[in-house]
Amino acid sequence: MSNSNSSSYLVVNQWATSEPRSPLADVDKSSGGTGEGLILREHTGFGYLVLRGSDAHAGAVQQHLGLALPIEPMKAVVAGERCIRWISPDEWLITVPAAETASVEAALRNNLGSDAAVVDNSGGFATIQLSGEAGELVIRKSTGYDIHERNFPPGKVVTTTFAQAQCVMRRLEDHSFELIVRRSFADYIWRWLRDAATEYGFSVETV
Repeated sequence: MSNSNSSSYLVVNQWATSEPRSPLADVDKSSGGTGEGLILREHTGFGYLVLRGSDAHAGAVQQHLGLALPIEPMKAVVAGERCIRWISPDEWLITVPAAETASVEAALRNNLGSDAAVVDNSGGFATIQLSGEAGELVIRKSTGYDIHERNFPPGKVVTTTFAQAQCVMRRLEDHSFELIVRRSFADYIWRWLRDAATEYGFSVETV
């Protein structure tokens, strides 16, 4: 745990060890079904920052993250391994490489002013990606949100119900999706996805 005098905030490194334990460390990661209609990927290398503020902070965010703050609802902007997702008119979810989390948090806090808040929530989220020809079919089984590409094109982000959990869902490409879920629901969502994908066949990767 580390301390930094950043606008009178306590900046806490949520990864207390060099190898934090994944919420999916104990789940079944074997392939399933017949065929290879889907790839399930657990992403373990992200740090998660929640930004509360306004579009007035776009300039400072651009300067210190190299990304334009998405002002348009349900949009995401990406540069390399960094991504900012619009969650609501005054809230964004930022992911960065885990090793950069504390420095990015401190830089944003020091430069956004007292009318913005930045919180490291790296211990609270997990990211799962689905890709492959059956990706959209599995998503359709899991949420009532209309994911037809005319309504949910690549780059769009929505906070919705997935199975019986809340999920921040983003379409990456035609048949590729990102799911960010609360850590406490990660095991449940993983098992749900394995069950939903079995009829198409799937393999598992960790990155």
